Amino acid sequence: RAELTRGVVGARERCGERTSSRRYSPSTFTRMALSASFKILALGPNPAFQKVLTFDKPVEVNQVNRAASVTQYVGGKGQGVALALNRWAPGSAAVAHFLGGDTGKYVEAELSE
Repeated sequence: RAELTRGVVGARERCGERTSSRRYSPSTFTRMALSASFKILALGPNPAFQKVLTFDKPVEVNQVNRAASVTQYVGGKGQGVALALNRWAPGSAAVAHFLGGDTGKYVEAELSE
């Protein structure tokens, strides 16, 4: 039991909960660890093909509304996780998708650019 307690206290100290001379928050510790050596593979079993329509004037109900521009991109939870992690700690994450059908071809083409 004493050994277990020492292990928990040691883990807390490494995460910044209890330090004497240096004070690190848990997020600082995690960021240092990710940027140092950890690599994360985010699995995206169902990548999404997303479109964003931009309109010059407010959209009117029961009327024809024409988009001024259309932006297409690859999205999905796996893609979002990898993007967020790489913004937080560059080079820390990659994404793996299962690709199939027309959407899969588009996703592969977009990600290869």
